[in-house]
Amino acid sequence: MYEHDRWPPSVIARGRIVRRRCAVVLWDAGGSVEGRGPGPSWRRFVRVAGLALVVVACPVAASPGEDAMFARLRGLDRRVAIVADRLLIANATLCRRTEPAFGMVLHAIDQYPLKARPGARAAFGFGAPVAVEAVVPGAAADLVGVRADDGVVAIAGLPVAGGAKAVSTGARDAVLDRLAGMPVGAEVAVTLLRDGTAREVRIVPVAACAVRVELSMERGAEAVADDATILVGSDLVERIDEDGLAVVLAHELAHVVLNHRARLAAAGVRRGLGGEFGRSRRLMRATEDEADRLSIYLLVNAGHDAALAPAFWRAAGAGLEGVIRSRTHGAAAARARLLSDEAALLGAMPERPIRPALLDRRDAALR
Repeated sequence: MYEHDRWPPSVIARGRIVRRRCAVVLWDAGGSVEGRGPGPSWRRFVRVAGLALVVVACPVAASPGEDAMFARLRGLDRRVAIVADRLLIANATLCRRTEPAFGMVLHAIDQYPLKARPGARAAFGFGAPVAVEAVVPGAAADLVGVRADDGVVAIAGLPVAGGAKAVSTGARDAVLDRLAGMPVGAEVAVTLLRDGTAREVRIVPVAACAVRVELSMERGAEAVADDATILVGSDLVERIDEDGLAVVLAHELAHVVLNHRARLAAAGVRRGLGGEFGRSRRLMRATEDEADRLSIYLLVNAGHDAALAPAFWRAAGAGLEGVIRSRTHGAAAARARLLSDEAALLGAMPERPIRPALLDRRDAALR
């Protein structure tokens, strides 16, 4: 469980945080395959998935600087959710572990530092400690009328708690874990709080890969993955369009599907600076090439053109090379060639979802 702030102190300091007295109205979601772990302090994460209680009314308005900051945050989370949802659902049969996908981005007031909470309530409402930040268009939640800023009062009749003073994702993670345990294809009763009025909706989630996609405000222009989580930096999301984001997330999802973290560990691969040289570098480069190859199939399964990935590395991806490339990754031109060669094999695989032979080696030792 990650328990970090949504912004480092320097970001909070740039916005004028207005603190007012609030009235209580009612109380009724290690290392990466690249060798760079999520790391310690000062990150915020929002998970793609699904949805809380305590109502605090604050007669305060966010400052213009805060408004822009919160609007940017919501926009980035929504973009990531839309692209990730499509990939995770379309490739569910390729993943060993699946979970229900609701098509909601959740956040909790507890994730924000105390000084930022009045502005967060003004921007997002937070009629409950955990609330919907964004909804994926056309997803299960959208079909039953779930909206951004809805709070969650209960799931399957069990109330949702939260409202800690300490900065933590615990309340949000507890809701995500509860939703992840719900059956796929069956109605899940979720009680929402909107404008002070509780209403129940029945959401029918679909199967998706059990991978949590997190937006990191401190990851910069990089994306990393472990065995169950993908972290994508906010700067990277802002630098590329939706097609580019799909390519990046498909590559990271491929690392998860191919069990690369466990295979690298079994091979005794060094991480960090040690991973940039010798045998560790060669094996990590092999997993990067494997992930690129599988990403073609993950993209096509999700309805993207097979030419999307090589085109990205010839254009926008090449522009990012100096920012995100390490010695364990191929140069942009080499990745484009590898992806083009793999895409050329698709002519003999018309069925969807495609399950390439590459998956048969995901438990094999790396050589």
